[in-house]
Amino acid sequence: MKNVVFIWLLLLSAIVVSCKDEENFENVPGASAVSWSDTETVTGEEGVKNYTFEAATDWTAASDQSAWCTVTNMGKAGKSVLKATIKKNDTGKERTANITIVFNGYKSVSFAIKQEAGETEEPATPAGKLNATIDEILSVYYLWNDEYNDMERDLSISYTSDSKNFMTTTLSKMKTNTFDLKPYVDSYGQTEYRLYSYIVRTPKTSTRATNVTGGVNHGVEKLAPINSFGIASIIGIDFQDENQQSTGYFGFCIEAVYPGSPADKNGVGRGTIIAQIDGKSITESSYLTDYYKLVSPTQNKVTLTLNQQGLPEVELTSEMLDPTPIIAHEVWEAGGKKIGYLHYMSFDAAYDDDLMVVLKEFKTAGINELILDLRYNGGGHVITSNMLSTSIAGTAADGKIYQYYRYNDTRMANVEQTQKETGNQYDKTAQRFYETFYSGTYWGVSMSGYKLNLPRVFVITTSSTASASEAVINSLRGIGIDVVTIGSKSNGKNVGMEVKDFSDDNYDYEMAPITFQGYNAKMESVNSTGIVPDIAAEEWNGYLVDFQMDEPMIAKAIAQITGKKPATTRSVARVSFRKAGVRAPEVAPIHPQGMIALPVRMDEAR
Repeated sequence: MKNVVFIWLLLLSAIVVSCKDEENFENVPGASAVSWSDTETVTGEEGVKNYTFEAATDWTAASDQSAWCTVTNMGKAGKSVLKATIKKNDTGKERTANITIVFNGYKSVSFAIKQEAGETEEPATPAGKLNATIDEILSVYYLWNDEYNDMERDLSISYTSDSKNFMTTTLSKMKTNTFDLKPYVDSYGQTEYRLYSYIVRTPKTSTRATNVTGGVNHGVEKLAPINSFGIASIIGIDFQDENQQSTGYFGFCIEAVYPGSPADKNGVGRGTIIAQIDGKSITESSYLTDYYKLVSPTQNKVTLTLNQQGLPEVELTSEMLDPTPIIAHEVWEAGGKKIGYLHYMSFDAAYDDDLMVVLKEFKTAGINELILDLRYNGGGHVITSNMLSTSIAGTAADGKIYQYYRYNDTRMANVEQTQKETGNQYDKTAQRFYETFYSGTYWGVSMSGYKLNLPRVFVITTSSTASASEAVINSLRGIGIDVVTIGSKSNGKNVGMEVKDFSDDNYDYEMAPITFQGYNAKMESVNSTGIVPDIAAEEWNGYLVDFQMDEPMIAKAIAQITGKKPATTRSVARVSFRKAGVRAPEVAPIHPQGMIALPVRMDEAR
């Protein structure tokens, strides 16, 4: 009997303890190790946010603003993810949703998601007069104007953005412009079509730099300095767990910085991994906002959390910078050779004086090999690509064809008018217009002091190497210069633009439709699928290293020059990530892209 009583007392004791514990748990939050702060701020764009936490018990969740912010309804105890699906904020005002998570026997927890108002869409530009101007230019100059002129065209389409307007909508419906409208495969394997032709509008307050002087007098001026941290090029990365699955968090990897910029001076350079910005993780919903915060800042300071253990946070303060396309240039000695190296991001004629300073340094140093790094170079002004090519080939280019040009049938038939418009001569035998290398002077500067007279050149390429960059490779090969390409297949843009500028009451417009196809002296055009590299090489091996002799692509070039095996790439701490499938934003480039022919100034025509 005593045993029975004793057992009963134990059970009673257990019940009392259990009730006491349960009462205490009601004051204990049911979530721990939460990834959210009291107030989470998201952009005005639609997106998905994933919040992680440890749940003490099974749980349910709700949003008090389910019309625009919905959350996962329920989950189990243990590691949990709360998914918030957020609609685009088109109210023009900031708004807040309160999220509450309820647990069995534990205290509920809550936090707020504050959505920014976002940028209010600018009113669409009245269509009539603007579209009539665009239509007239395309009718006359577009390379495929025969199909264009046969189309039914809706001139009432409003200009809502640079990627959504009359020009882009109409050209995207065409069938014959396959050298302009080309397929693009993103990181998820999805195919979409993009136009090389572009149109950009800017408020009339935009300015160019003043008092820009130099030896070259073609009249192309630098843009006014830009507010920048100095990040010239970045890619998105997707952090992975131990099973190589996406964690839902993203980061950025620096590809290039401007020399002497705040980033450069604070040790943020090529290969730096950015895991957080201003103490916040980078997610799919914040990706675009964070991208612009780094490359086109509106705030003066930013704090970066780097993804290397033991490294402190880095605070950058923006400066007004002159964004040079000359990212790096060196003279190296190896294997008894003097090797010039130039990392050039754009054929921007505004920086021709700076480029010629580098070429003069190479000439003075007596280089006998050149590595021209065009891996991120999407093109630019034809005159600059011609000048650089002339410098490389030297006297071997004297009097020879740099490029032949094919325009639309109407312009090809009107030789005299097209010569006036382009400044190019007409070859009756080839039935093409053409320009020669700059053997004598380059817009007021004698080329004699800049000719490197190199029988070969090594060019680093990727899928971002396009247009004027490819024209350098193709045109040098056209006169027998040995061009060794290293890297991956180039873009395949064998066509170019003549830029047309015009304005309305509020905006300035830069319109660059595809108007010509280029060929070298052998009448060979760049293959539209890209230039296949002579030597395959990858720059991305889970990390990036500086533009020095042991960088993978550069090392391959130096090995070809010296006849020795490539240098071993430096050891770099590895983290688990891959290139992100999040689509990179389409923004107007700082430097000109494509193969752009300048308007002819007849008073200074060659």
